[in-house]
Amino acid sequence: MDHTCEVIGKRQMIVVGGIIAPFDSSKTWHDPDPFAQGLGIFDMTDLTWMSSYDANAAPYVTPEIVKDWYRKG
Repeated sequence: MDHTCEVIGKRQMIVVGGIIAPFDSSKTWHDPDPFAQGLGIFDMTDLTWMSSYDANAAPYVTPEIVKDWYRKG
């Protein structure tokens, strides 16, 4: 629910906070946070979640799936 994200380095994004809310609001949340201390690192080129920040990551390159979406525009 409450979260924020910021681009860090050349191609990574850090995600802070948030929860996966159930569709049925009468259920309680039982799933553990998938990220240590509530911090996730997302590689915007590979479109994958990472376990740590890579200060030496290559520059951002637009993923093919994003290019394809704009081509279909």
